[in-house]
Amino acid sequence: MSLLERDFGKRLTLATLYQASTARQIAAEIARLDGIVAPNALVPIQPKGDLPPLFAVHIIGPGGDFFRPLAKLLGEDQPIYGLTLDLLDPSSPTEIAEIAAVYAQSLARAAPKGPVRLIAVSQGSYAAFELGQQLIAAGRDVAALYFVDAEGPGGRPAKAVPRSLRHYLSRLRHNFRGVAAGRWKVLRTEIDFRVERLRLRLFRSVGVSGQGAARGTTAHQAAIDLAIRSYRPLPYPREITVFRAAGSDRDTPEGLASGLGWAMVAPRGVRIIDTDGEHLTILGEPYVEELADRLREDIRGG
Repeated sequence: MSLLERDFGKRLTLATLYQASTARQIAAEIARLDGIVAPNALVPIQPKGDLPPLFAVHIIGPGGDFFRPLAKLLGEDQPIYGLTLDLLDPSSPTEIAEIAAVYAQSLARAAPKGPVRLIAVSQGSYAAFELGQQLIAAGRDVAALYFVDAEGPGGRPAKAVPRSLRHYLSRLRHNFRGVAAGRWKVLRTEIDFRVERLRLRLFRSVGVSGQGAARGTTAHQAAIDLAIRSYRPLPYPREITVFRAAGSDRDTPEGLASGLGWAMVAPRGVRIIDTDGEHLTILGEPYVEELADRLREDIRGG
């Protein structure tokens, strides 16, 4: 992207580069940019079909890869699009409301009228939540708002896993190197995340946006985390559906009663649907088959 900006003075979004895979398509997009104000955040994952489109919001994987197994199982009658921005791009918005506004404009390109459904995993749920708010406020019919194992603003209390001292001593005795390496990996991941978040906050405080920041997965997680921290969600006027990864069985009764933390902003209720898998694995084989079945039942029933 930096070479294109240097040579042509134009910055293409990740979504545009996913779609424009040839030099001719990229040239056509550059020629078209002068007449476009909002960046293109739309990624066609499976655009065929006559059913109301399903839009996967923000965290979709490279080229929408996270949602391609789900799209394949839902079939060619269910259109699925991705909405994504590179939040480390200096031209990208940094607040959830602004991000959602860009997504709303991109959504309108694929679905200018009629009902739509939104789905998001993990931190992308906050962008989807705000997008749903903005679409409803604009008079659009948001037929469903789906979250995939996403923790809401009220938090998601987890059960403590009881372990005896004997258990830990046994693990250390039989696999000290492996236990130590595992603990260090978890600690290093958390340290890297906090460092990237601090670095990004410092860049923005001096008006440099994401320039100079690392561009790996951790940096992108830090960028959306900063946006979420400054976001103040208003009550959502419709029901929210959460597909819960029940594989880990770590949620407490209080966490389930709170709709995994979403009940505080969902006065119309939170419906939890259990499915196999753990967090992001819920979107991959073999667990995605059950998720597709549950989602298809809900879409047909709606």
